[in-house]
Amino acid sequence: MLAAAGYSTEGNEIFQINANTTVIFDFKKGDKKIKDSFTFDLKQHKGSYDDWSKAFLQSISRRFNNTGANNILLPMSAGADSGGISCAFNELNINNVFTYSIIGDEDPNILYARLAINAEKRPNQHGSMSRPILTSHEIDFMRSRMFKNEKFEAFHYGSGPGTLAGYNDVGIMGLGCLIRHTKSVYPNVRIVASGIGGDEIMTTLQTYTTAGSNPNPKKFPDDLSSVFPWDNFFGGTLSGYLSGVESIAGGFGLEGRYPYLDVDLVQEFLWLNADLKNKEYKAPLLNFLDEHNYPRSHGDPDTYKRGFNPTIHLNMKNI
Repeated sequence: MLAAAGYSTEGNEIFQINANTTVIFDFKKGDKKIKDSFTFDLKQHKGSYDDWSKAFLQSISRRFNNTGANNILLPMSAGADSGGISCAFNELNINNVFTYSIIGDEDPNILYARLAINAEKRPNQHGSMSRPILTSHEIDFMRSRMFKNEKFEAFHYGSGPGTLAGYNDVGIMGLGCLIRHTKSVYPNVRIVASGIGGDEIMTTLQTYTTAGSNPNPKKFPDDLSSVFPWDNFFGGTLSGYLSGVESIAGGFGLEGRYPYLDVDLVQEFLWLNADLKNKEYKAPLLNFLDEHNYPRSHGDPDTYKRGFNPTIHLNMKNI
């Protein structure tokens, strides 16, 4: 039936459909219907961040409230994305969280200030840990485990000559080491809170992609339809990084949850007028952090640390 509908079935091949796509098969007729799973409204008519902030708290609540005995791991950096999640945990009094920070190339002042606020606002949280860097031995162990352990599904960033194998991304390998260590201390950690989507949806500084040539808008225009969807909105780095977290987290028995990809939250961002979108780097998220007096970077956004390299002092790079 799949072959009749235009899909190869040779060798029990697994095929991937495009993001935001629903495929409906009619096995009697041997055909298929393809439609968008969700249609975004591109009218930029909102002049306040208030509804985005409410939607963000709702997104966090949907994914992390009432998880029972399934505890949450938050890998927290000094960046805005994990900071927003951590701040929201404080506001919603979500306590079954273990926070793990690796200093690496992070701003230690921001990290330690955040950890202090978390301890004050959520004294019953499961705990937190910070350490300077990961070692080359830990990264090498993680890479060898990925090669040899069939529990980890292979993943790549992009396709063709520029493809980067996932095991050569020290950031995702660092996440694997972090999860492995956390599970040894807190075996009931079953959920990892991920900040994926913050860069791909909200920023004009995401200048690279793994597909196409239009990563993110350099400036959000008055007519959003002229740039939507940019490469990283549905695919590109969003698709690649999701594959990485799903592979690594799933290999350790954790479920990844992605509050920045909540469709209601994304819609609220798209509804913001262009001036609010362009006001500053990840404008609604930074506004949320400021509203709740949560530490963050200030100054020229081009100087902000972006990405995650837990081995920075070892001079290890993506190969």
